[in-house]
Amino acid sequence: MIFKCSADRNGYTLIEMIIAMSILMILMAINAKWIHESIKFASKVDDRKRQHLSLDRLDNKLRQDIRQSNSMALENRSLTLTFDDELVVTYSIDGTRITIVKERDSKIVFQDRFELGNRADIQWDSSEMPEWISLVVRDRNPTLRSNPDAAMRIDYYMRAAPNPWRNDEN
Repeated sequence: MIFKCSADRNGYTLIEMIIAMSILMILMAINAKWIHESIKFASKVDDRKRQHLSLDRLDNKLRQDIRQSNSMALENRSLTLTFDDELVVTYSIDGTRITIVKERDSKIVFQDRFELGNRADIQWDSSEMPEWISLVVRDRNPTLRSNPDAAMRIDYYMRAAPNPWRNDEN
């Protein structure tokens, strides 16, 4: 039995098919990695956007409450503001979350929560109390853990004074 090789064949050889499939597999592997990185980056951008929106809302409420308050006290990770009308507002830091509780006559009249990114490091700066209070949110970058001397990036810094227009000379 003799096979004749004709010049007018219409198919591909097995070697050509294997080479084409190998090239396609390499391109798919590169593309899959690129898609994974794009999704990961988009997720980080969404997290940062959510954190920014939460910080923007928090900034407005915190500044307004601090400016209208008569006094403030910082205990552990909670800032307590008191007002003339028996209103007590507490801003508590719990991990990467800040919670506001407004109470009047020991009854909760308002409650809100601000979720920040899971890498957020939130701290009160009380070095200038009672004249000023500052809230600092830093980014806990996992790459910096290997270098403890590296400074964490500050994502948010807010400084406010309680009731700056009151007359303390009564």
